[in-house]
Amino acid sequence: MLNWNDVLRYCKGMLSLPQGFLEKTDQELKDWIILTTIPEFSAYAPDIEWAAIDTENSIYKHEVKQNHYYFFDEEELPILGVSDMFISGSTDYINGHPYIGPYSVNGIKGWALQALNAKLLKPFSNFNYTFKFIPPNIIRILPGNPGLVVLEYERQHPDDLRKIPAGFNTIFKNLALADVMLWIGQIRSMYSNVSTPFGEIQIKGEELVAKGTEIKEKYMELLKEATIPPLVIDIG
Repeated sequence: MLNWNDVLRYCKGMLSLPQGFLEKTDQELKDWIILTTIPEFSAYAPDIEWAAIDTENSIYKHEVKQNHYYFFDEEELPILGVSDMFISGSTDYINGHPYIGPYSVNGIKGWALQALNAKLLKPFSNFNYTFKFIPPNIIRILPGNPGLVVLEYERQHPDDLRKIPAGFNTIFKNLALADVMLWIGQIRSMYSNVSTPFGEIQIKGEELVAKGTEIKEKYMELLKEATIPPLVIDIG
């Protein structure tokens, strides 16, 4: 699991001058990455969570708008979107989908026909619920008042980095490094050198900005490629 110790050690190791000089403290670097890297990373690879709402409970009902309901993130993180909705008492069953699978090979044909008919009926059914996410934390459900609902939603990653997928650790660390490089580089570009106990050191802020921009572009492209949904082609 990715943690702040790994991220800060990586950034500081890549940023420090030979004598170990760095303008910002660990906490300042962490705050900057939370402000810049985490929101941008989350826009392409969001954290997935679930929330339950009861459309008959006034806690969730919108004060004015019909069929609009509030839902809440337990950590109060920014909600980016709603990807799916699950309603108690499957609407597929209401539309005639078989409750259980076929009992025999001979029954597969009839079972499949019932399942197909339920699927064809669903778009015209009064129980074909649709939803729309309205930022920051409202969902509109039509035709409305379905009872208990579970939402699968996308949110910004927690600040402790515990939900960053393992396969994205390298991308995240390099995006964090790039954002810090751009920040430190802008600061260093205001000066030609810095005085240390070891003497005057040229800090070359413009070069750091250029390198940070290069790393940012490279790993943003890798992030976008890694989060492209798989393409499914139905030939049948």
